[in-house]
Amino acid sequence: MENVVYLDVLIILNIYVSYFLFMGSAKLMSLKLHRVRLFLGSIVGGIYSLIILFDLSNFELIVIKLIMGVSLVFIVFGSKKLIHTLKCGLYFFLVNFIYGGLMFALWTFFAPNNMAYKNGIVYFDITALTLVISTIIAYLAISLFCAVLNKRCKPSDIVSVTVSFNGRQSIVTAFVDTGNKLCDIFTGLPVIVAEYDSMADIFPDKIKEYFKSPTEFSFDGLEDSSYISKLKLIPVCVVGKEFALPAFKPDSVVINSANKTAIIAITTTNLSNGSFKAILNTALL
Repeated sequence: MENVVYLDVLIILNIYVSYFLFMGSAKLMSLKLHRVRLFLGSIVGGIYSLIILFDLSNFELIVIKLIMGVSLVFIVFGSKKLIHTLKCGLYFFLVNFIYGGLMFALWTFFAPNNMAYKNGIVYFDITALTLVISTIIAYLAISLFCAVLNKRCKPSDIVSVTVSFNGRQSIVTAFVDTGNKLCDIFTGLPVIVAEYDSMADIFPDKIKEYFKSPTEFSFDGLEDSSYISKLKLIPVCVVGKEFALPAFKPDSVVINSANKTAIIAITTTNLSNGSFKAILNTALL
């Protein structure tokens, strides 16, 4: 016997589902979502659930789901930085795959009488009270899941760092790492290790090449020779492995409103899941 699908229940249910899929993705990245974009994406996600009403081939379903997923990512997570948007998209699709797999398993092995599963869309004929209770349980489950997966940092371990370089400025969140004693061997200044993306906007195009490939960089064609004295390599030793990070001497560093003097080393490796973009030497506090 086929289930009767009530469109109002279908859309409202999937607005809730979309909302928590976005929240789950954001929690995994320790990302704070814009409320308007979150609710707009949830509503669009609820409307997208109407594809459950159509008979689609596998190819049509893949194309439509891909278009749906990409559009939802841009609505909720989209930013000027393509890498950030792509990263959010990967997390969102991961959470969707997990959710879809769980719903498919539920439908396959238990086949609840009030459940319909088609085209990757789930429909439950449930009451408003059940929906509210399910929402609370879903939120608690997401919070517990993220608490297990994410390495949490105390608020006191996160500080704001403002870096100025040749008239340009970048503000980055930094983790106070008690194990970071890295200093410049020539000046003795403490070193802040920052992700390239968090600092890229303050570098001229020519200088960006240095931080991407410092050993292959050529100073030929560099219009402002003052940059030469500000660029350097910082030797690093981690678990017996030695390498060098490209670095620069900023014009100023402000940490929680206090002026400091430091060297900024740049890495192309993500330092966290998004909760911070730099690692701070405790000597700067």
